[in-house]
Amino acid sequence: MPRVFTTKEMAFRSGLSPNQTAASFYNGSNGDVIREDYRYLIEDLPGLVRVIEKTIHYKPWYATGVVSGRFAADPAELDRRMIRRFQTDAPKWDTWRMKQAGLARYKYVRFGMRWWLFASAGDRSAMEERNAVHHVRDVPIKVDGYSISLKRGGYERRSREERTVANEQWQAYKQAKSAGTSAPKPSPPKQRERKVASVRLEHNAREGLEIEAVKLARKAKRHQVAAWFFAFEFTPYRPIYEQQKAILRKVNKILHARGMEQLPTSIIRWKRIDTPAYTATGGAVPASHAGDERDLGSESRVGEGNQSSGGK
Repeated sequence: MPRVFTTKEMAFRSGLSPNQTAASFYNGSNGDVIREDYRYLIEDLPGLVRVIEKTIHYKPWYATGVVSGRFAADPAELDRRMIRRFQTDAPKWDTWRMKQAGLARYKYVRFGMRWWLFASAGDRSAMEERNAVHHVRDVPIKVDGYSISLKRGGYERRSREERTVANEQWQAYKQAKSAGTSAPKPSPPKQRERKVASVRLEHNAREGLEIEAVKLARKAKRHQVAAWFFAFEFTPYRPIYEQQKAILRKVNKILHARGMEQLPTSIIRWKRIDTPAYTATGGAVPASHAGDERDLGSESRVGEGNQSSGGK
């Protein structure tokens, strides 16, 4: 088993003081220069959702906001300050030292004029100084109609013997029900304790789409209703796919009442198309900002409107 060094030992081996903060663990030749291969700038909404969905598994705490008017002309200046303050571009060996020292590791992304800062378990005092911090399990992330959170997902795998017994119980239950007698219903499988990312339609967005589909089904022709489902713009994650099926069931009831043939579930898109999430340049900050010595810590607030993405 590899030896785990204490904070003082790690600081001594890296030439740092044991009292230095997370920012001191960054061992780059110039602390103001951001790694060229560090990616943080996202160019499209599906890519943003995919990045958030992957990130919240290991960095579930987050803060969000918009680029303030001070940085509106040059958002890259805000990027440079955020990355420098929270050391989101630190190499993996430095993030390992942060973890051993009980410090949180951060990830910063920006989409247009909105930014998100994610944090792992550990000391998040630097993040909590100027931002409203939430856990994605308690307050889902809402962005342009999507709602992203962590939920319990899946069931524990049963052994072959347990599956055989469960199938026999279900057969006996169905036979008793068809015969009009009572029988105990088999117990469901045990749900897993681990959390998985859940990407679904936000409540207001789902209601708006449902109203739009119902209105269309009452007036339009069948092929026009089918075209509406074909043109559905949201990425079909499994919860979103199930929400579309619920909308389709309501639409089919209306079509049936009008004497039209019902639409099959095959019109719902189920395959996701993964496009590059980050910009082609990787989101690197221009070199003109590399020599700026101004520190983010001296600012009262890095972005206005630290939004609390309340969940339904």
